[in-house]
Amino acid sequence: MEEPIEEKPVETLRQQRIREELGRKKKDESGFDKPPDTAIDSDKYDMANMALMDFLGIKSEDWESIRDKLAVVREWAEVTARSVEKVEILSAIKYLENNVVEIGLEENRLNALYRWIRLDLDQKRIEQEKELYQK
Repeated sequence: MEEPIEEKPVETLRQQRIREELGRKKKDESGFDKPPDTAIDSDKYDMANMALMDFLGIKSEDWESIRDKLAVVREWAEVTARSVEKVEILSAIKYLENNVVEIGLEENRLNALYRWIRLDLDQKRIEQEKELYQK
C-alpha cells in the first residue's frame, strides 16, 4: 500500500514577496524568535497617504522625514472635511492653501500647511484650557 503524498499549500505571489521582504526570523541569545530587522511600513503604502503625497508633490523617498507632518495634515483634513474620502480630504487641504495659508516661493507646501495646522490646534487647546480657569 502506497503512502499518500502530502499536499503542501501553494504560496501566492504576494505571500512570497512578503516572506522575502521580511526575511528569515533570527533567533536571539535565548533561542526565541526575534522580529525581523525590516518591517513593512503599511502607512507608507496607504492609498490616502500616497494620494496626499502626490497632491503635495512629495517623493516616496522622503517618507521617513515627512511621515509625522503628513499624519497631522491628514488627520486635520479628515476632521475638517468630516470624511475619510480622498476627494474630500484633498478639497479641505486645497481650500486651506488657497484661502488661509500663505506659502512662500521657496517654502515646502507640507511645511507651510503643517505649521498653520499646529498653530491652529495649539490655539484651540489653549482656549479650552483658559475656559477651565475662568469663573
